[in-house]
Amino acid sequence: MNTTQINILVEMTPVLIKNLQVEDIIPDMVDREILSERDAEKVMAHKTEQDQAFEFLCILPKCGPRAFETFVEVLRKHDKKELADLLAEKATESSSKKQIASFYIKHLSQIQRLPWDPCDTMHIDDVYVNPQWVHDERKPAGTSSVPIQSYTSLFNDTEQGRTPKRILVRGIAGIGKTTFTQKMATDWANNTLGLKKCEVFSNLKYLLILNLRSILPHQTLKKAIEMQIPCSAEKGVIEDVMCALNDDCNNVLLVFDGYDEYDPNTSKEITDIIYRRRYQDVCTVITTRPWKAEKLMNRQIIDGVYEITGLTVDNIAEYVAKFFDDRETYGEYLKLKSDDEFYSASQEMLKSMGMGLVGYIMKKELMSLVKIPILLLFICLLWQEDQESDTKTDSLLASYTLLYKKLIQLLSRRRYGIRTQDEMEQSACVKNLEEQTFISLGKLAYDGLVKPDGGLIFDEKDLQTIPDVSELYRLGLLSQAMMFHNLDIKHEVKFLHRTFQEFFAAKYLAWTLDTDNSVLDLFLESLDTLDKLYDMNLVLRFLCGLSYSATPVVLNWATHVARKTIPVYSFPKQDFSESQLTFGFIIWCYGLCEEYCCVYLPRGKHFYPELTSWSEKLPKFVQLGKEGASVSVPVTSNPPHDPSSVGVVSQVVQTQYLSPPSSTEEEITQTTCTESTATSVDVVPSAAAIKTACHSFPRTSGVMAVFPAYKASGQHPPFIAVLVSIVFCEDKMTEHDGFAVNYYSWDMSDMEAQKAFFSKAAKDNPIPPGTSIEIGQAIQKSSEHLFKNHRNLTIISASPVKVQGGEITCKPCIVLYCRAKGVVPLGDPLFPKLIEGIPVDVREGFVSLSMHNSAPQTPENVHFGQNTTFYSNPLRMGCSIGLSKSIFTGTSGVFVQQEGTLCFLTCSHVLGIPPPAIEAEVCQPSDADVRTNNYNKQDMASKDKSKVCGVVKNVYFDNYGYKGKEYGIDAALIKVKHRDIHAIPAGLTPETLQNLNLSEDELSFNNAVCIEPRDNETNTVLNPNLVLYKCGKTGLTSGCVTFKDGTAFRTERIKFKTGQPGAFKDLVKVFPNVVEVCGVGGLFSNKGDSGAAVFLLKGPDGHKIPHVVGMVVAETDYHSTLMSPIWPICECFNIKLARIEEGMEYE
Repeated sequence: MNTTQINILVEMTPVLIKNLQVEDIIPDMVDREILSERDAEKVMAHKTEQDQAFEFLCILPKCGPRAFETFVEVLRKHDKKELADLLAEKATESSSKKQIASFYIKHLSQIQRLPWDPCDTMHIDDVYVNPQWVHDERKPAGTSSVPIQSYTSLFNDTEQGRTPKRILVRGIAGIGKTTFTQKMATDWANNTLGLKKCEVFSNLKYLLILNLRSILPHQTLKKAIEMQIPCSAEKGVIEDVMCALNDDCNNVLLVFDGYDEYDPNTSKEITDIIYRRRYQDVCTVITTRPWKAEKLMNRQIIDGVYEITGLTVDNIAEYVAKFFDDRETYGEYLKLKSDDEFYSASQEMLKSMGMGLVGYIMKKELMSLVKIPILLLFICLLWQEDQESDTKTDSLLASYTLLYKKLIQLLSRRRYGIRTQDEMEQSACVKNLEEQTFISLGKLAYDGLVKPDGGLIFDEKDLQTIPDVSELYRLGLLSQAMMFHNLDIKHEVKFLHRTFQEFFAAKYLAWTLDTDNSVLDLFLESLDTLDKLYDMNLVLRFLCGLSYSATPVVLNWATHVARKTIPVYSFPKQDFSESQLTFGFIIWCYGLCEEYCCVYLPRGKHFYPELTSWSEKLPKFVQLGKEGASVSVPVTSNPPHDPSSVGVVSQVVQTQYLSPPSSTEEEITQTTCTESTATSVDVVPSAAAIKTACHSFPRTSGVMAVFPAYKASGQHPPFIAVLVSIVFCEDKMTEHDGFAVNYYSWDMSDMEAQKAFFSKAAKDNPIPPGTSIEIGQAIQKSSEHLFKNHRNLTIISASPVKVQGGEITCKPCIVLYCRAKGVVPLGDPLFPKLIEGIPVDVREGFVSLSMHNSAPQTPENVHFGQNTTFYSNPLRMGCSIGLSKSIFTGTSGVFVQQEGTLCFLTCSHVLGIPPPAIEAEVCQPSDADVRTNNYNKQDMASKDKSKVCGVVKNVYFDNYGYKGKEYGIDAALIKVKHRDIHAIPAGLTPETLQNLNLSEDELSFNNAVCIEPRDNETNTVLNPNLVLYKCGKTGLTSGCVTFKDGTAFRTERIKFKTGQPGAFKDLVKVFPNVVEVCGVGGLFSNKGDSGAAVFLLKGPDGHKIPHVVGMVVAETDYHSTLMSPIWPICECFNIKLARIEEGMEYE
């Protein structure tokens, strides 16, 4: 029973006690399963009717959501009609759903006919035109789009007989998605209030519409409802709504409008509902633009996918008839249309509608424009003004750019009373707007669109730098939207429509071309997928109409993106049906070209938004790209006057972006390269010449790599890049064989990467779990391609912060690390700006396999002689070990058992590359440590003892498949020999234990267990709040996870002998799905820690035990640690943790 019904019973308790004969109604309440037998006995145990009634009224509110309605029905059955009617009337008057319905009628049923005039409103039923809908039906043969009659079909059961619970509605900007939600709200409200019957909503208790762009950070569903539907904040209403969501979910409809304007990280609860993790059985409708729809569809959570495709000819006729109050003509048209005999007459009637507007649209082939309702509204307004003016022209514009320019002129005319074009050109007010206010407004619009969440709502303080901002309100370009928060009202600023924001953003970009070309370059670089390009379609289309010189730049970039996306990297010569994706891209490019033509070519040349007039040019347009033609477009501020320049526009796609990527088998560098890909340099002087120059470059001491390269900025010709280590001390050459030479550091750490990794912003704002998973999936999907095509790429990881212009901003991103930032091997493309829609940050960084000796500890700092570099018997975890007669050292890791044999883990690379033979001896301390100790006269008591502690039993240095994912495993299994073992690790200094607030007992591995680093259900096993520990050669340290969902790295190029005299082989490995860890209060690992066990402590205080999660494999130059998860290693070697008992002896 909801709060409203309980309050009614409380209010009417005196009347009910006086008039209720409980004995009569108890049996019916039990039969209808409202009261239990026990409840009935409890009521009837009272002696008087009044006491029985009082007890009954105390129990009834606890009997479920049907209790109140059933009670009213039973009263009517027992001739208590007046009492039942009184209860029902009070319930109706105070019904929560009727309060919400009344709110919808007041606020959502009225639509502004003119976006800039809030007083010019009409009821939605007087102006709403049902657009064309299609339903995506997925079948084995593919997906087909099936037309449906209206939005009510969204709620039909599926072919499998299931009621849809997640419904996706997609549509381009201005197509009417928000208007559809308002229509739905009005229909439900009318049905609820008894004003108009709507069968689809007859049983619906609540319809809750929420605008996703208004969701606040960390806001719950309850708070969002209270804020956006303010009547729900009144006493009892929100409780009723939440009760229905929890207990009566089949009778509630949730509508989330504008998913494309929503960042999933904003509110976990709202995102969980959309992703079907919460309220799974509540029917939920989600509206979005198409590019964001794909991401939801890929999650396989959607039951039905629908699209609003726009207005049909009949829809357009109906809309025009309503706008111009020409309903009578429209009615006659429908009558004639239904009779084949009068079809011709019906077409003439159609063309006459709206003072001839429909006929003009058909004649000028403008249907592709006006199928979008917002554009049809604007054209109606322009037509109305044209028909009412003294200089009637009977003509309109066929360009988006010119249309919006004309609309802004219309607003200015109405604001300043301007009647003629001459007055418009001489108006000081208009001139001031164009030269100052509109440019500042354009920057505001641009800054909003490039925000990750696509900012469409602004605070008033964002407008403080705009001169004459009050004029923008008076013109109607900006409006203040009332946002309800409980009973308070907050004003936020927005453009009258997103398309106007996109127009002014393009206007700003066009203006910057005369002052700063980098703004457009940065904008285009952020659009590195076709989805992103298509989402910014109107911005780019407006830009092509506003700037003559921008058109070739935009098309050049677009085809560069297409080359990376379209599978064949080329276009079909004749039959466009060969590739729907390719053809779709060509049509999109054509749209940009025709915008250019409509604006800059003389009128009357038939360049309008239909494809007919270009059908003969498209094959030639494609063929040029196939055959390698390259025609440059002159950059000039003066538009062309020759109609033949249309051919120039169709050829602006440069050949290097349309040709397939090149490849070469010849390896020209000593860096970690795989294969060559297409270069993004337009002109290469001579590939063979620069390769020869690289080969002949002198390899003096400290020269690590020499390769041909180009600058990422693209502003310099190719040059010879030389990577040198810190030991390089030769004079640096500036030129070699006619090519410039630039030097870069091979092994110097980059401070920018360290600053970002250890920043307070990164520590205080860890990557949210859901975002971390999405980034991990993106890395897994693209890492192979990235490493293959970018030879200087060393690590792919993630960060909660992004470095922009030296400043650190909180923005989860994928980080691509390379040896030299801004230097690209010749033949490689530039790093992407986005990967799967996720921002990319490029930093300098590399991986170091920790197989070197480090400085020994001093005895006085170590407890019980547990110095990691000293001889240890019993053998402990964390001791320094190495292959016999090897210079490399690592760490003895966790003790394990394989088929009853006691072993310990370490890294394969610790033993050398290639791996040693099975049964090769492993020493503790390592030979390198012994030499160091002897030199420092330390650990002299063990000088004559055998250092052999085990033999190699197995090694693995490759990727291993585990639970459907590839994991990089660099591990060796060492069989313990000649030593006892101890459960407490080495290297536990009293100072370290005190600093970490730990005791030796807590670090005993007697009962240690293995756990996976990522729980597939909750994904919370390794979260940034958990403290991890490492016992290695450098001692006990603590840290926390920075990214657990898929860091990948590439090893350094390692040369080793093949066994044949003088023969060497290079080894490069890419290891995916490792975990990145950051030290707390210092480094988590250092040189020599490879193989060290990583664990966390779990359990009640005083009884915590180690839980092993992984093993240290490498460190980065920016001082993070890379850890391999333990479970894939355990499965690979078929091992489990050993139970360690003191005094145990092993072979």
